[in-house]
Amino acid sequence: MSSVQAAAFVDELLLSSVRAISEDPKCYRPNQMLADNGLLIRERIDITSQYRCLYEFDMQTNNVVILLFISTAQDLEKTLYRYYILR
Repeated sequence: MSSVQAAAFVDELLLSSVRAISEDPKCYRPNQMLADNGLLIRERIDITSQYRCLYEFDMQTNNVVILLFISTAQDLEKTLYRYYILR
């Protein structure tokens, strides 16, 4: 994949996630593994791109913060440990 193709892929991944999450941020479930560790982080899985989007949703302010995109082929727990999200 060229750098131009990669940039277009990332742009579309971000835009499609923003569109989907903006429609109803509460419709995507919290990730169970993270919830078991005391973190309320929701997860949207894009079946077309095979990427998951992890995000926080503040119901009081109605704000969404996208935290991370990760391929569904990657081991989520190992990747989060790598980025020190889990300890």
